[in-house]
Amino acid sequence: MKERAPKVSVCIPVYNGAKYLGEAINSTLNQTFSDFELIIVDDCSTDGSDLIVSTFSDNRLRFFKNPTRLGLAQNWNRCLEVSRGEYVYIFHQDDVMLSQNLEKKVRVLDQNPSVGLVFSQAQVVDSQRDPIRKYSENGVRDGVLPGLRFFEQFFLQPNVICCPSVLVRKSCYEKLGGFDKRLSFACDCEMWMRISLFFDIAYLDDTLLNYREHDENESRNFYDHVSNLKENFLYRILLLDKFPQQVPSSEDVRRRIQRNYSEQALNLANHHYSHRRYDTAKALLKFSAESYRPIITEDRFVRLAAKLLLGEQATHWVSGAKRALQRQ
Repeated sequence: MKERAPKVSVCIPVYNGAKYLGEAINSTLNQTFSDFELIIVDDCSTDGSDLIVSTFSDNRLRFFKNPTRLGLAQNWNRCLEVSRGEYVYIFHQDDVMLSQNLEKKVRVLDQNPSVGLVFSQAQVVDSQRDPIRKYSENGVRDGVLPGLRFFEQFFLQPNVICCPSVLVRKSCYEKLGGFDKRLSFACDCEMWMRISLFFDIAYLDDTLLNYREHDENESRNFYDHVSNLKENFLYRILLLDKFPQQVPSSEDVRRRIQRNYSEQALNLANHHYSHRRYDTAKALLKFSAESYRPIITEDRFVRLAAKLLLGEQATHWVSGAKRALQRQ
């Protein structure tokens, strides 16, 4: 007889997570909702994460160890591959669920068939779980929001969805595919926005987990001005490339994104130049030009390019040459 599938698959993709993994597992196993499997996929950890898992004997727990390192997005996709639940929860190795987290989110999906994704408020904590701030104070209202309205409201804004707070219907992944491996750390943002193009989105304003911020977060490996800006630009462009017919006024949206990120890069380039971080300034200036070509004709771009390429005195020379050409 075929074994009955659980209602929920809670998946914890792990890479060198031994320090906090036990807390994440405990918080999952102690949920008030119990019809779930807990899948842990270890992406070639070297810190003994597998030994932490071995201390738990709950029969809902399933452990997989990748033979080779997959990286963040592909390890998340591996989680999806082995999951059996109607709903899937990608949880983080260093975060902590509060006891009613699954119960409240399962209820939302059960009662709202049009909703593909439900997320919640979270308490940001430090390495010792001391509170820092709420994750989001961004105007998201408790309840169900039509997907396209959610997309139009938040696609061009900073991310509003706390990744480890998200419960998704497995059918969403089956319809739309897995996480995009071309993205290093924004694959979650791209996926949530992808889902909003086809399904409604629900938000619970209850604080249902502790989201831990610390220097060992895997995604923090990418948190510098250049890669962070490029990644957030790329995920939006990739989404427009995939679903141009689904996004209202997609070409106008694309131009706004290109212009916006180009200006952000140029502003940051000037900032880094003023602090004598010239290599970073050059990288940002290059990205500014690549993301929106017309910006290279603007005075502020030309001035910074001249200073970076020729030195501070070049600004005066370029300005004088430009005025001379305009008089001719």
